Amino acid sequence: MKQHPITPSEILIVGTRGHLLAFEKSTGKPVWKYQFEKAFWATGPGFVSTLVDGDKLFAGCYGEIYCFDLIKGVLLWRDNLKGKGFGVVSFAVLGASTNPMPLADVDHEQHNDELPS
Repeated sequence: MKQHPITPSEILIVGTRGHLLAFEKSTGKPVWKYQFEKAFWATGPGFVSTLVDGDKLFAGCYGEIYCFDLIKGVLLWRDNLKGKGFGVVSFAVLGASTNPMPLADVDHEQHNDELPS
């Protein structure tokens, strides 16, 4: 039985602790993985922000940005954002964006959904 080529809509991307992992959504089968290089002066647990745009995956980790082929996991380019530090990276493209603030870092008093009385 010949397997059909995987499409971008069939891929789940997981970013955690300095790693990117791609899985087939329907089966959980690993497709590819990537480990980010941590510069010796970078700090933090390796939070990975991601954004899929068409057949490209954009990722940020340890203050650098990366662009991957979503299907193959091939690194297409990267930029170290020289002079910008090593913080969490957020992305935006037409119609989509990433949240630059992990949920655990949200000040819930400032983000109260209730209307003032």
